[in-house]
Amino acid sequence: MTAGAGRGASGATDADARLGGDATADVVVLGTGAAGLTAALAAVMQGASVLLVEKTEQLGGTTAISGGTVWIPATPQAAAAGAPDSAAEALAYLRAGGGGTERPDLLEAFVATGASMLGAVEGASPLRFVLGPQSDYHPELPGGRLAGRSLVPAAYDPTPLGPLGERVRASTLPLDRAEQYGSLSPVAVPSPSEGPRWIGGRALVGGLLQAALERGVRLRLGCRARRLLVGEGGRIVGVEGVEGDPASGRVRLAARRAVVLATGGFEWSRELVERFLPAPLEAPGSPPCIEGDGLRMAMAVGAGLGAMAEAWWSPMFRVPGETQEGAPFARMVVSQRLYPHSIVVNRAGRRFANEAKSYHDFGRDLMAIDSAALRPANRPAWLVYDAVYRRRYGTACIGPQDPDPAWLKPFATPEALAAAHGIDAAGLRETLAAWNEDVARGRDRAFGRGESAYALSKGDRAQEGLARTLGPIDTPPYYAVPLHAGTLGTRGGPRTDADGSVEDAFGETLAGLFAAGNVAASPTGLLYPGAGATLGLAMTFGWRAGVAAAGAAARSDA
Repeated sequence: MTAGAGRGASGATDADARLGGDATADVVVLGTGAAGLTAALAAVMQGASVLLVEKTEQLGGTTAISGGTVWIPATPQAAAAGAPDSAAEALAYLRAGGGGTERPDLLEAFVATGASMLGAVEGASPLRFVLGPQSDYHPELPGGRLAGRSLVPAAYDPTPLGPLGERVRASTLPLDRAEQYGSLSPVAVPSPSEGPRWIGGRALVGGLLQAALERGVRLRLGCRARRLLVGEGGRIVGVEGVEGDPASGRVRLAARRAVVLATGGFEWSRELVERFLPAPLEAPGSPPCIEGDGLRMAMAVGAGLGAMAEAWWSPMFRVPGETQEGAPFARMVVSQRLYPHSIVVNRAGRRFANEAKSYHDFGRDLMAIDSAALRPANRPAWLVYDAVYRRRYGTACIGPQDPDPAWLKPFATPEALAAAHGIDAAGLRETLAAWNEDVARGRDRAFGRGESAYALSKGDRAQEGLARTLGPIDTPPYYAVPLHAGTLGTRGGPRTDADGSVEDAFGETLAGLFAAGNVAASPTGLLYPGAGATLGLAMTFGWRAGVAAAGAAARSDA
């Protein structure tokens, strides 16, 4: 039976709960990104009745507008491709990069469950995962690998979703031409002749949603959960939420067994960002509905917190005028920093980091604080490049042969560029001279750009060796594009055990409450393991939380 028949797309939303009133289920899951959908699917496959709640009228959260990549070690796909992996190697890698703040117990659960979770999802849904060629972000660490741990969903046919498919979030903005040049996805953009096909994060959401609905998961849109309901003995027994106009009253969603928080991070809440992150955040890369709802609810019932200063960092571009869901849109800067004929400088005109490190590590550099000046050390920052770069790679959504838009101004000299952008001209001139000298010598003496396997895998693969990322900046006109400190999502929140059960400030279990995804404290410490780590962790711990929530003892009064 498809989601468009029997229960039906509209039946799963409108008839079930959109008309108002209270509702009851064994398990109530908050959030429809990868963590929430996987938790709902796992719980219903264990025989629990499941109510899946989404605060907006659109499904999929940040997952739906992501690339959909999942980082899962030791999969059959890797073995079949001749890149066999092991849980022991993956665990060694995760421990080596955590900086001493990782959670070994959760990491062990992740590597023990990830591959089997992915297999179970494939068995229960139309999703099929294809191995990509991406390198781990620190392949030089013990257990690191040059490929074999990042997978993407194959193209998905959304027809079975019926009208509900129109509610799965999608980006309506032009493709990032410069990033598309460096894409490593093994899944091609479908041709219109193939019929409706989704790829990336939208495919992941669509496949998980179809599987959940076919098994009887009920869906409730436009319901913002505001607080957890606490019953006898402190057990979480449900959720109180608001639908539509807050003045129209609140609804109560009762959970016989458990509530699963999968509401994402808090990057769009200025108050929570100021309270927890180490420096101001300029450009969240998620939908503006990601406001820390789950974090607030967990704190209100006494949850212990972890990793609150951490996020999945990334430098971002903002194209003037681009918005998504009424908020300024931020584009990730992944490959564009690594292409030759470019560098990144701060207001002093100086480079401050290896541009060819992972976006997470470079994003962390943008969050650094100058302890003497008591301000961000490396902001504002600009990607500076020349005409060779412009004609070869483009910029954001502007292709190499497209005319320069009003927001992308060419300058005849570096000095003119510096004056227009407020960059120290002498500093920029000296930096460019040193850079061009290093390129001629074949080595970046300041930061070793191009000397890592990751850098060479993400640079211009049409070039060979260091030329993939090292190139002189000496051909006018010159360009500078501001880089903003951004994140794909915060990753601090309530601490959990390996099954997603939320702990209080003393490490004791808060009965009836689970969390997975960016709402929960990340177990990886300082490390962003590789492409798809956010979704790989979200799905694995969403699965474990869904299974555990379905198995929780039912309330005696239910």
